[in-house]
Amino acid sequence: MMSTVTYKPEVDTSLLVLLWRYQNRPEDFESGLCFLKSLVSIICLNEGIIQFFAQLPGLTYQWARYTDWIRPYLERVIMRCTGFKESSAKDNHREDAVKTLSEFEIYESYLDTIDGVKRNRA
Repeated sequence: MMSTVTYKPEVDTSLLVLLWRYQNRPEDFESGLCFLKSLVSIICLNEGIIQFFAQLPGLTYQWARYTDWIRPYLERVIMRCTGFKESSAKDNHREDAVKTLSEFEIYESYLDTIDGVKRNRA
């Protein structure tokens, strides 16, 4: 079944490709973080979905898997929102990123088992 959610780097309208491409655009920041939060929740729903995402190749040679950019991105969001003047928007973004990162660790623990390594996550 054809869908715009599918992972096809050659198709510029794929949701997964667009999420990765626009991750650092300030005007898309809030919607991108919201979508990423939902995506991580979907990934962690069951083992079949986890296996699907674990097999998606990276969009560039920088990452082995599609999902390898997610942890660094969430850590950047947390760092960006920490240490600034208090603002409810920044606090909400930081809280969302922390929750998403903790849920993403479920997926990463599965990756550890299939790769046979324990990643160092500080």
